Amino acid sequence: AIDFVKRWHNLDFMGAVKYLADYAGVELASLGFDTEAIQIELERRKKSDVLAEAAKYYGELLSGPDGEAARAHLLRRGLSEKTLREARWGYSRSDRGLLQHLQQVGADIRLARQLGLIRADGMDFTANGDGGKASPDGYVIYPHVWNGHVCYFSARALSPVDPNDKSRNLPGERQLYWALVAGDPNVVIVEGQADAESLRQLGYSALALCGVGNLPAHEMDRIRKKKII
Repeated sequence: AIDFVKRWHNLDFMGAVKYLADYAGVELASLGFDTEAIQIELERRKKSDVLAEAAKYYGELLSGPDGEAARAHLLRRGLSEKTLREARWGYSRSDRGLLQHLQQVGADIRLARQLGLIRADGMDFTANGDGGKASPDGYVIYPHVWNGHVCYFSARALSPVDPNDKSRNLPGERQLYWALVAGDPNVVIVEGQADAESLRQLGYSALALCGVGNLPAHEMDRIRKKKII
């Protein structure tokens, strides 16, 4: 309802919340919207918006001429065009393209830098560790999605110069990659993102560890709700 009101009345998140509260004749506090909760939700949505816009940019690159080689590589691995679209996978040239796109759409560049999407030199996160030279042909981008929202990015070199230097991640704690099938109570644990999506394409829910060592508590809670097979 909040997103609908935002679009219909051209309001920001807080404006939409106040509109709905006034319409229903209730106080914001009675809905659990105290000042701290509102600020937390606003920050979460700002982060989600920036990550979603980045995923859109990367996805358009993969589906366009720049991503032709990456797309062909993924199709040879058995992934379908439909799977690539639904997984929201993308492609990066390891350059300043993402920064330019975010500037064009008026995204929060300061937040993009805080999240590690954009480096101080304007390059995207795949350039970390001299990424441009590590994979001259660019990177396949993996958006990590939970409840329909992009919450993290990882990437894999399309043609790594060093076979032991293939992965790039947003700075900070690494995150698991979930590839869930609606209604499936089970989950198959695998190592990589491509393996997870290959299983989802076959109708099985999967979880890629992505090199994560000690699992965070919130990820353990999610796993416990599934039957591991």
